Amino acid sequence: MFNLTNDHSEAKVKRGNEGQQSEEKNLRERVKIVTFALAIIAFIFALLTRYVLQAPKLAIGFILAAWILAGYEVMITSGRKLLSGFVLDQDFLMSVATIGAVVLGEYPEAALIMILYQVGELLEDFAVGRSHKSISNLLDIAAPYANLVEADGVRRIDPALIQIGDILEVSPGELIPTDGVIISGQSSLNTAAITGEALPLEVEEGSNVLSGSINGEGLLRLRAKTSYGDSTASRVMALVEEASSRKAKSESFVTRFARVYTPIVVGLAALVAVVPPLLIADQSFSTWIYRGLTFLVVSCPCAFVISVPLSFVAGLGMSSRNGVLIRGGNDLENLTKLRTLAFDKTGTLTKGEFGVL
Repeated sequence: MFNLTNDHSEAKVKRGNEGQQSEEKNLRERVKIVTFALAIIAFIFALLTRYVLQAPKLAIGFILAAWILAGYEVMITSGRKLLSGFVLDQDFLMSVATIGAVVLGEYPEAALIMILYQVGELLEDFAVGRSHKSISNLLDIAAPYANLVEADGVRRIDPALIQIGDILEVSPGELIPTDGVIISGQSSLNTAAITGEALPLEVEEGSNVLSGSINGEGLLRLRAKTSYGDSTASRVMALVEEASSRKAKSESFVTRFARVYTPIVVGLAALVAVVPPLLIADQSFSTWIYRGLTFLVVSCPCAFVISVPLSFVAGLGMSSRNGVLIRGGNDLENLTKLRTLAFDKTGTLTKGEFGVL
């Protein structure tokens, strides 16, 4: 009884932590969207006060407000990385370029750079979120509860509390919470989410069943062969989560390249800003510093740093929306080497037995 209560408490804590993290993430996203919208409004007001009301000083105030609203998160992130010793990335480039523009009095450029940068970030977040949602929907195979058969009746419990040997009852339309063997009842199972098989699987007493399958019209009772954490559905979801965090070779290459590329860009920008005024007569430092900052913005590595991982995420999301589950970016990249793909009936090339590799 003690272990059962302890497991139940741990399950509650885990669900609570996951819910809290989800709420915090949603709050951050809402704050980001609201501040971006306020930055756009401030920028529009700046244009109106500058060109309609002919109030340049007031326009500067709105421009600076737009710059701060659009770029405060980038500059704070850059500052934290600076304190931790990691400096040279796209946040650093954007921060230096826009702060330099403000120092030179080029306020509209500073605000517009941050606004456009945030547009790209929001589009990336949207694409990634949509792809992850598609993958999550495809993997929505975890039973929300389990019906534990006890001496005094049937009790609904958290699937995390299932122990090997427990007797579970599965009503029509419910998900099978863990792998087991049927001890009573007869039904058909929809195993498409697990095995990809479109035809229903007929099961009866003595049949082995996989978690994540949907029960058809019959009432089943089964004996659990695995705990919830070791079930097929849990292992499939864990496998996908683990694989999605593994980078493909091209992603790793881009990350390594950016570490070399960014310091080179910063060095070249410094040369552009300092060397010409020293070597060429009648050249002002302010002009060449502005050009150096422009070079920083144009050379920002965020385009290729984002594009490669985003293409993998989009590819995985699109495949999942079409019912094809690819384990990760590395496997997706390996598909480019595929030249011939052979299909045949189950039982010839394959055995029709599901397994988690």
